[in-house]
Amino acid sequence: MDWNGGEVVEIGEKLKQCRSQKQLTQADVAEKLHVSRKTVSGWETGRSYPDIKMLVKLATLFDISLDVLLNNEKALDHYEKQDQLGKNSTRVFKWAYWATALFLILGYVDLFRPGGFHTIVIPVGLLIAVILLMSHYTGWRKFKKIRVLLTCLILFIGSGGLAGSLVSISPEFLRIISENSSFENTGFMLARFMLIVLLSTSLCALVFLREPNFDKESVE
Repeated sequence: MDWNGGEVVEIGEKLKQCRSQKQLTQADVAEKLHVSRKTVSGWETGRSYPDIKMLVKLATLFDISLDVLLNNEKALDHYEKQDQLGKNSTRVFKWAYWATALFLILGYVDLFRPGGFHTIVIPVGLLIAVILLMSHYTGWRKFKKIRVLLTCLILFIGSGGLAGSLVSISPEFLRIISENSSFENTGFMLARFMLIVLLSTSLCALVFLREPNFDKESVE
């Protein structure tokens, strides 16, 4: 198709024309790209844009170059903004990843309270870091695999169970339990349980929520 004339053709219209030329329906394209027909419709009507990886797949499917598809100022502006947002998100992700690792170590120290050491800053900091980590992670599709889910669940239960067992026999824990009332002990044990859940969740996040620059294994 020739879009090199003076008329500006939107990327959605280009995708629609390419699909028609290949005699494919929106459902056909959706099936080949593993997306919904509604998603394809959104691309063609301009309600949304395919991400750059999907754009490469579309170019391959339609036997057309990316340069031709992106020969549109509006589309170029969109992908430039997306690229900048992606870089910003990656920076936040890296910061959150290492912050989670640091607060996780401090969290285990706080859990056992050596010498009575305890501060609310650690669990709060860990909670914020792991929320940022999860919100900027983009590889959730890997959890569609049962093997990954089971491994994550085993790590979560195993690490939590081990931490709980060790805490229950620690001198500081036994001292606090012996000195407090039943009501105080209930609150204390609930707080320890919640911290263990947070620690186990954070540990699983560090192991499984890694971007390509942390984990070279790609998940298809």
